[in-house]
Amino acid sequence: MTHENDSCAAGLSAGYSYRPVPCSTRPIIYNQSLCIGCNRCASVCQCDILLPSPVKGEHPIVAYPGECYYCGACVMVCPRKGAIRLEHPLMNQAKYVPVIPESEVLN
Repeated sequence: MTHENDSCAAGLSAGYSYRPVPCSTRPIIYNQSLCIGCNRCASVCQCDILLPSPVKGEHPIVAYPGECYYCGACVMVCPRKGAIRLEHPLMNQAKYVPVIPESEVLN
C-alpha cells in the first residue's frame, strides 16, 4: 500500500535538498518518544506544511511553519495520543476566552 506522500519522501531521499523556512512560530511540536512516523499528519495537512520524513519511523518535517492554519487535523488523525501538539502563537492564546459551564453562570 502506498500513500500519496510516499513520492515526496522518495524525492527527499533521492537527493533533493530541503532548507527550512525561517519563522518565529513553531505550530507543530512532536513528541519523539510517542511519534511512530506514520506520516498520517502529513497526508491530512490542508496547508501542505508537512513533508514526510525520508527516514522511516521519524516524524514529518515542518517545512512551512508560518503557513499553518492551526486547524488541528494533524492532531486528530494521529493514532498516538500526545505525539503531536499544536502550539498557538502568543497573540492567539491571549484572544481565547475560556468557556464557562452554564451551571456556573446561573449561580
